[in-house]
Amino acid sequence: MIKKTHAPSYQNISLYILFFCSGFCSLVYEIIWSRMFVLVMGNTIFSTSTILASFMTGLALGSIYWGYKIRRHKPLHAIKYFAILEISTGLYGLLFPLIFYLFPSLENMLTQFTSKSSHTQLFIRYLTSTSLIIIPTFMMGGTFAILSHAIIQNSTQFARKAALLYGINTIGAVTGALFTGFFLIKSLGHLNTIYLAASINIIIGMVAFAIWKTKKHQQSKTTTKTVINTKEQNKNQSINIPVKYKYPIFYVIFISGLCSLSYQIIWTRLLILVIDNSVYSFTMILAIFLVGISLGSFLISLPNIKPDKTLMVFGWINISIAISSFCVPFFINIKSIPGTTTYWYFLISTIPLFIIIPTIFMGMAVPVAMNLYNCLSKNKAGDAVGKIFGINTIGSVTGILLSTFCLIPMLGIKNSLTALYISNFSAGYLIIFLTTNKKYYKTAHVFIFILIIITMLFIPPDNFFEKKYSNLEPQSQLIYYKEETASTITIFQRPDKHRVLYINGIPEVDTTFLSVQTLKLLGVISGALSRNNQNALIITFGAGITANAATLFADRVDCVDLVKHTKPISKFFSFENDNIIEKNNISFHVDDARHYLLSNDKQYSFIISDATHPRSYDSWVLYTKEFYQLVKTRLDKEGIFCQWLPFHGINEAQFLSIIKTFKSVFKETSLWRIDNGYVILLSTPSPFEIDFIHLFNILQQNRNQLIATGLDNPIKMLTSFSMASKQIDKMVKNGKIISDNSPVHLFFPFDGTFEEQYSEWPENNYKIVKQYEESIIPYLTFPNISDINKIDQIKEIIKKAEL
Repeated sequence: MIKKTHAPSYQNISLYILFFCSGFCSLVYEIIWSRMFVLVMGNTIFSTSTILASFMTGLALGSIYWGYKIRRHKPLHAIKYFAILEISTGLYGLLFPLIFYLFPSLENMLTQFTSKSSHTQLFIRYLTSTSLIIIPTFMMGGTFAILSHAIIQNSTQFARKAALLYGINTIGAVTGALFTGFFLIKSLGHLNTIYLAASINIIIGMVAFAIWKTKKHQQSKTTTKTVINTKEQNKNQSINIPVKYKYPIFYVIFISGLCSLSYQIIWTRLLILVIDNSVYSFTMILAIFLVGISLGSFLISLPNIKPDKTLMVFGWINISIAISSFCVPFFINIKSIPGTTTYWYFLISTIPLFIIIPTIFMGMAVPVAMNLYNCLSKNKAGDAVGKIFGINTIGSVTGILLSTFCLIPMLGIKNSLTALYISNFSAGYLIIFLTTNKKYYKTAHVFIFILIIITMLFIPPDNFFEKKYSNLEPQSQLIYYKEETASTITIFQRPDKHRVLYINGIPEVDTTFLSVQTLKLLGVISGALSRNNQNALIITFGAGITANAATLFADRVDCVDLVKHTKPISKFFSFENDNIIEKNNISFHVDDARHYLLSNDKQYSFIISDATHPRSYDSWVLYTKEFYQLVKTRLDKEGIFCQWLPFHGINEAQFLSIIKTFKSVFKETSLWRIDNGYVILLSTPSPFEIDFIHLFNILQQNRNQLIATGLDNPIKMLTSFSMASKQIDKMVKNGKIISDNSPVHLFFPFDGTFEEQYSEWPENNYKIVKQYEESIIPYLTFPNISDINKIDQIKEIIKKAEL
């Protein structure tokens, strides 16, 4: 027997560490690039799904290509290829911000020559986003296959080492997700975070290159031939897999990938019902999903599975994914949260830990499939890893697109999950059935299969998720429930007869006096002070209350909203919105506000942004300097912009930063306060002043529609005035400018309690505004009144009203 030499173990350990860092960088890129793309593609479910599909398309193609290519090379050369891929990814990462600026021009160029249909536009966005990230993701996709070829020297090592590599890379991804969501974006911003990841990629490549040089030097000094005893190799051959199982393995791992990403999309939507929709909550959901996958891959690397049982284990793993996934919705329940609960504890305790169970099985499925195919491909580790990972990722891309564009819109949440359970379960059972030789066992399997499928079809009941959503307000009556592609809409009628609209479990509009007055004031203050009321734009239709107020002043009102079923919703608020859907001067557009403004050069007399909470994951893009600059380009010369801002849920730093950012673009800004609940930011084209008589006349013309909230009275409306530009400058001097690159308004102390967020913080914000408030009187003009005494009388009445 010829002596067998081994590379020093510390070098392989170094490669494992490098692969951990590579996983870290991959998730950093995925998160940051997704956030950058939504700035121009829109922050819709269609856009985010398209971006994720583009990212994973590159991974899949890279995995298959590099796995096939590397099999022709020696393991030592694979380390050099790994170094090249990492350095190439890093260099592209450094250039990406420059390349990204080509995206809007490229998309606009393609849309000019194609159909204006929504499906065509989405396909163009998929092509353009894929074209920008295909190169780095193609490189990233190859690293797993190439490193497997370098580290895994024979079939007896494959099962354990492939699973170990997969787990280590996924743990790196978990770390990347947590660091990016909780720290890096806040501290460095998007661009510097990309530069950090790119620098790490380059360092990984340089270290890997040094390892390759060292190994090459050691190999050249070794005179003893490195040969594996073929007799021993044959003795230890791990699995003898018939070729007929090749395509069933491909099919099952494809279905596994399809179902896994579909589950993730639907579970995330359900989890928003019980947790907040902040940047922290989405980060935690992604991290928990990845933690389960990494645990699964580590666990499957520990046992020594008997060779003749591996196929059956693969089948049972996929069956376990289906059955445990079937159980997940039963563990997602709304809980009452004590006010003293800190936000980080709320996230950890509210997300059901049972969700880790199916993800553990998902983490097991991929390495086992790789091990099975490795035997079929004659122990070519890189090719086995590349092909299986690639097919699984293609399944993931299919799952993203299928669940977003077909399953949820056509079947709803319950039936979509049922279709996934059955597909997942059937794929796993296919392997069990094929590996069962005895006829009576096969007959028993058929009966068991039918029984479980029937169970999945009828449990849970059709109204299962409707009942879960009804627990948002258990004392109220659920009067409307609708599952859209992007959101679940619920409307409740409370015991006091007030109604409230929830979107994805988040309260958006209610009919209490303060809420209705605020929403109407947004429309009234913009329309009444605008001198050229031709066209108006309402960002976020909601219940239509603000839009209705705008129609009183504008000849034409455009409403843009992510929610498709705005018209049915508005019927439940017809008293507050004056049956707006029956008016002829309003039109609806289902789109993201930024994308709508970017793709439409229409000019408006006034624009109103009644977006959801500024720290919400889907609205953060509507509070940045770049958004305000975009809005400014869509206003005519006399145009007015108005934006809603709450006191609650944001601390002093966030509150002042939003106002400062608004003021940095709109130099003439005034702030209006509605009691201790909300403020309104109002920009005017010239130094702020109000013609009292003009205001009085225009409010009287719409008296019948405004009298219920007291806004028909100009004095009542003017008491909401808080301060103008000079006082605002003093108040926000310590605020920061929010940008697309540095969205500091998303981040708040996650050790803060709910009591602080919804009691202490709003009280502090209210006190800050009160401290700088001034009278409206110096900003009033009376051009058509010559009687000084009458003017003084009006001013005195206003002064008393302010007090």
